[in-house]
Amino acid sequence: MPKSARITAKPMGEQVADILRQWIVNGHLSGGSHIRQEEIAKELGVSRLLVREALVILESEGLVNRETYKGTVVTEVSLEGVNETCALRVLLETYLLEHAIPRITEQDLDGLNEIIAKSNHCNSEDEWAKLNLEFHLALYAPANLSLTLQTLEQVLRRADRYSRIQQELSSALRQSSNKQHLEIVNQIRADNPHGAIEALKRHIEWNSNEISGELFKSYQRDEA
Repeated sequence: MPKSARITAKPMGEQVADILRQWIVNGHLSGGSHIRQEEIAKELGVSRLLVREALVILESEGLVNRETYKGTVVTEVSLEGVNETCALRVLLETYLLEHAIPRITEQDLDGLNEIIAKSNHCNSEDEWAKLNLEFHLALYAPANLSLTLQTLEQVLRRADRYSRIQQELSSALRQSSNKQHLEIVNQIRADNPHGAIEALKRHIEWNSNEISGELFKSYQRDEA
């Protein structure tokens, strides 16, 4: 496990969850691997109770499963999971965007453009992933649908893990995603709600197809 992770001032259970989530997303804890609570507690210098609290958070995000007689296991990445995540994203995000558009201000749109600009000049994969999440959550924030937004955030955190399959989010793929984000914003600026929602659907489906393609290639390599 990486030795650089350290606990700082933040609710401890959430912070342990942040670290474990990053390990799962980056592949340090691979799908199917067992979570050794005692080892993690020792590694991070925290109690097992805090590790268990963190695992409850990660289970709600679909990143780990508690299995009878096996303990807690990192969930496997699968085509079925990618497709289900895509379907959930389309349902939740189009619903949120439909309710957000009538309330989005020019200031909100300027803020979204700033996030895209930062993403265009970002060289770090982890930083880009944070900005990607920030863009989507900021886009829907004006809807004032906190429960739906909270549910979506859990889905997007799972989607972020899948995105790492895409050749470590190559620069070309990141730029394509940024352009699609800009198209959504431009459609809203043009007072075209239908166009914005359709652009969002295309963006989510493009992302799912890219991930599914890379996952299929990995299956082929494993069988060769």
